[in-house]
Amino acid sequence: MAVEITDQFRLCSQSIEQAVLELFRRDPFYAHIALRLPRIIDPLVATASVGISGLGIVLRINPTFWMSLKLLKYRVAILKHELLHIALDHLVRQSTFSNSRLFNIAADLAINDLYIGSDELPEGALLISDFSAANVHIGDSTEKIYRALEEFLALEESNDDADQKNCRKLIKELLQQDRHKEWSLIGDAQSRQEMQRGVQEALDRAMQEHGQDFALDSEIRHAIASTTEQCKPALDWRRTLKIFACSSRRTSVVNTMKRASRRFGTVPGTRIKKRTNLVVVIDTSGSISPPDLSRFLSEVDRIWRAGADVEIVEADDCVKRISQYRGHPIGELQGGGGTDFDPAIRYASERALLDGVIYFTDGEGSLSLTCRKPVLWLITPNGITEDSNIWEQMTNGRNRVVKMNQDT
Repeated sequence: MAVEITDQFRLCSQSIEQAVLELFRRDPFYAHIALRLPRIIDPLVATASVGISGLGIVLRINPTFWMSLKLLKYRVAILKHELLHIALDHLVRQSTFSNSRLFNIAADLAINDLYIGSDELPEGALLISDFSAANVHIGDSTEKIYRALEEFLALEESNDDADQKNCRKLIKELLQQDRHKEWSLIGDAQSRQEMQRGVQEALDRAMQEHGQDFALDSEIRHAIASTTEQCKPALDWRRTLKIFACSSRRTSVVNTMKRASRRFGTVPGTRIKKRTNLVVVIDTSGSISPPDLSRFLSEVDRIWRAGADVEIVEADDCVKRISQYRGHPIGELQGGGGTDFDPAIRYASERALLDGVIYFTDGEGSLSLTCRKPVLWLITPNGITEDSNIWEQMTNGRNRVVKMNQDT
């Protein structure tokens, strides 16, 4: 018995390799993704699936099911189907839908007809034609198919004609199955990042090998672009804020009665005094959410408690109020107009004993002046992006721009 199982696994493994080679000939982009996936021959999985494990994203294949596919095109189709779930980011996107099993149906329908073709798929594959009564069409996105199925199920069942009854019955049967149960395990940030890195590496490798020669649908390109953006290392804005405050620190020599002079052995001695004078500008135009402001002020408080002198400047299209931070709540901010960064920048430039400026804003405003002091622009999570013109203006000279994360 053990020998039979070993032979079955060996034959299955060889057949999978053959399918990957054929996929290289047809669709090299997907084949590159396949090469980066650990493949597990697993009799416990129903057919084939992609999911998360200790190895990262893996491809699991039932050997009995796989060997039952007599034609090579069927095996290639099943392989490409699973890889498309990765390329379209279905594994992670499932968690954003209220009915995960309905999303699984929509995800399969979005792939099969459009990206593979009914004549390439084995018997039993879900096809759009089986769900035409639910008003779904070839070329619809996963989200559109999901909404159509959801709306169809919400209709009054007593009004169904024969086609609608069959369609409703099929959907209900499929909802009893957990077709992609492993996807529910991809909920933590680390698993998401591992998957996204894998897809991005596959894309990079395919680009190096084939340039722009391979054809990708717009939805796949959009999903890949989204993955690429999310794969960018997240900059710790809190750490950046702390480093900026520390690097702006000035030192001076002062007398002290607490220690004797090392040179003369008498008092007073001397010690090194470190001090930072910062101007913290808060954009009060009304575009900053209270949670983001609270997170920012908590970090300002830490900088103040570490020994910095902090002056708070409230500004929208002009400077509204200036106050010295003493560790107490600021209270209601003054402003509510448009946003012009120049008045606050002008005020900071005219300050003599100033080490740096921290400007908290969404970045939506006008800027024409360059500050004489180093500026750290801290952008809210929903603020401007790196490709905006004003972002480039903000980075002049010794200035830095950093965007807050969507964290708590």
